[in-house]
Amino acid sequence: MRRRSDAWTATLAVGVMIACQRSPTDLRGGAGDVEGDQVGSARTADRSEIRLPLETTIPTLDPAAAQDAVSQRVTGQLFDTLLDWDPYASPPRLVAELAEVPAPAEVADGAPLVLRFRGGAEARRFAADPCLTGADAAKLGRAVRPSDAAASLLRHTDPAIPGAWELLAGRVVGLDAWRDAPADGRPPSPVGIVADDEAGTLTLRLTRPQPELLAILASPRLAVAPPECVAYYDGRDAAHPPFARHPVGSGPYALDHAATELPRAAVLVANAAAPRAPMPSPPGAALPCATQPGIERVILEHYASPEAALRLFQAGTVAAFAPGQAHFDEVIEGGALRPGATPADARIVREPVLSTTLLVFRMSDAKIGRSDDPARDRAHRELRYAIAAAFDDARYRKVIRNDAWATPATQVTPRALLDRGAVLHPAAAPDRPRPRPLAAPARLRYMTATGPAAQQEAAILREALRPIGVELEVVHDDLYLSKLLSGQAEAQLFALRYDADYPDAASFLDPFVCAHPGNYSGYCSPAYDAAHARFAALAPGDARDAAAAQLERILGADVPVRPIDTPELWLVTRGWLGNVVRHPLSGLRVELLCRAP
Repeated sequence: MRRRSDAWTATLAVGVMIACQRSPTDLRGGAGDVEGDQVGSARTADRSEIRLPLETTIPTLDPAAAQDAVSQRVTGQLFDTLLDWDPYASPPRLVAELAEVPAPAEVADGAPLVLRFRGGAEARRFAADPCLTGADAAKLGRAVRPSDAAASLLRHTDPAIPGAWELLAGRVVGLDAWRDAPADGRPPSPVGIVADDEAGTLTLRLTRPQPELLAILASPRLAVAPPECVAYYDGRDAAHPPFARHPVGSGPYALDHAATELPRAAVLVANAAAPRAPMPSPPGAALPCATQPGIERVILEHYASPEAALRLFQAGTVAAFAPGQAHFDEVIEGGALRPGATPADARIVREPVLSTTLLVFRMSDAKIGRSDDPARDRAHRELRYAIAAAFDDARYRKVIRNDAWATPATQVTPRALLDRGAVLHPAAAPDRPRPRPLAAPARLRYMTATGPAAQQEAAILREALRPIGVELEVVHDDLYLSKLLSGQAEAQLFALRYDADYPDAASFLDPFVCAHPGNYSGYCSPAYDAAHARFAALAPGDARDAAAAQLERILGADVPVRPIDTPELWLVTRGWLGNVVRHPLSGLRVELLCRAP
């Protein structure tokens, strides 16, 4: 699970913006260069090239280090994962990528998990590059092998890489001990990871039953890279830049290194070494693109201001944009496009986002958390409940979400994954009683990120708590999460947004286990841990969902967090842009875009 300190930012996951038709090699044009875009649009009317503006610059192109949404959106096109997600299944369903999908029972009983790699015409191939070893690999690429996947998993044990170790810790026999052993005194691989390139299998011996492991293996952070290229591109000179700037993967696209200008822009071209996979079509519809990727060349570029995408869209030269808080009302009214504000063929695409926004109580804090004194512990619980119930949902949705692009949450796990219709957190219920003023006023500290949106959110919370006798001191610091965990800062409340690293209720419920490394709240309950252990051993299905709901009820009673909402993606697109599909984790699936007739 990824934790984000910009918990209540207005952009959230809606930052995918699509533009098109500037000169293929002109990456230096300004964001407001409307005339230049019109010229490019006329010259490339077949839409074989499109431009996808990004909400930030690109921090890295190494999937092992890609912890932000923009990096994952790009690396998701350059690299493959062991498994993938069906673009049209609801609820989410796993499909084959590098390996065939095992039966859920294979990870439910703790037996060795055998991943069989796709071979023959379906075998994935790394894009041609001088770093690759093997006959003609530098010119033709080479097939992905199980040993590549094993090496990629082991990269996350390197403390020097800000990888996804929390996704793997405690799951594979011998992996934790292998990570802690001296590098010069351990075997090439732990006993729990066995790669057989000749048989085409990767075997993982698991420490316990793990129904969620298959979903974890589909995380873009666990994508597979060729180990010889990771070693080759080590930054020692100009011919060997860091792998994060010269990625080599087996995804649908390869990087056009000559045209790319990192960190501002990346240019993707169809991976000539990759087999052209069939283009999945929406149910009951046919697409003119038979194979993926549907667009041969894609330019991803960061604009300094999101307003540029709106203006270019209005000028008819941009294919789509995602309106954030500042520009939402300019183009959308009552859930529909404002007449005359966008081109005539414009349409709205709406999809849920697997993230949850929370108000978090620091349960280890002496002013508000757990206490060994029963009377004080009861008073702190009442204080937490009063704060959670006092939160002004209506004002928050109107100011921050434009009364449109988020759904109020009464549970931590997003409704797209778990929704039985019950209110699992009573303090977040729409009809909750208004809390009475506290018998003794309280002065508390709230920490959040910097920026206008964070200031608005803090003001909403501060004004909501004042009538019940809580005076809120607000501290804005983009590094507040790390400072809270390290003891450099102290606060009773803070803002947090959880992004799923895999679509499963466990990814939202794990961080409240006592020993979890991502336990930001400091919450620790033996009853919760015992219930979580029972939940974790269940196979996907009704029983597992019911166990997840029980965990939510424990959290709701203890009020260690207060769910705020689950956001939605609102994308305004031109009518010719078809197959607009969002990956549940990494965002817009660029490889599936196709020009509609």
